Amino acid sequence: MERYTTRQKKNIADVIGFHYRKSLRQIETIASDGGIISDQNAYEDAIRYVNTVDRALKDCSNETKFIIRNGILIIPEPGWYEEVYSKNTFYRLRKKAIEEFLNCLKH
Repeated sequence: MERYTTRQKKNIADVIGFHYRKSLRQIETIASDGGIISDQNAYEDAIRYVNTVDRALKDCSNETKFIIRNGILIIPEPGWYEEVYSKNTFYRLRKKAIEEFLNCLKH
């Protein structure tokens, strides 16, 4: 991931988060519809996507898990991190967390 800028890596992580949320919604919608699946392939793709992201997170440090889950995989409230980190510390740790997360995804 060295060839990408910090901003590009953040954008990649944000796209992963968007598709993760979309896949979860798709899975939850089918579950709430009593398991009626109109597109089996799309459903299986959604499950695979969520499982892949969740599996990559298992290989990450606890701090990375916290930052990625709360700042990328869910839509965070503005300033969600302020009770835990200063702004500078958060941005430094987020950069490290995104790098670690993306590296875990590619392996």
